[in-house]
Amino acid sequence: MFTTLKTLTLSALAALTLGTAGTAVAAPPTTGPAPKAHVIDRQVNQQHRIMNGVKSGELTRPETVRLEQQQVRIQKTKRAMVKNDGKLGPVERAKLERMQNKASRNIFKAKHNGRSR
Repeated sequence: MFTTLKTLTLSALAALTLGTAGTAVAAPPTTGPAPKAHVIDRQVNQQHRIMNGVKSGELTRPETVRLEQQQVRIQKTKRAMVKNDGKLGPVERAKLERMQNKASRNIFKAKHNGRSR
């Protein structure tokens, strides 16, 4: 099961990185970080936090599965939002931000709840 979970984690990270890399590069330059790039960076960062929790033993298998599923839901929501009109509006960006904030809190809580594998 751990091998499957590790494969799922690595494939999800690769999909996040490769699936959205072309859109981040093709975006016109702006004064600040591109909104899409920020969403992508947070997704990748959260994937790294989950993988580090697995490596260190801070996350149990059920916790890891739950956190990975939450990341997949965020990614699917983002894809659906972008598919509608090709860009993320302020309302859509705010919803993704809330989802990522909740996921971040869940990662922290799972890593610091005293359970280990």
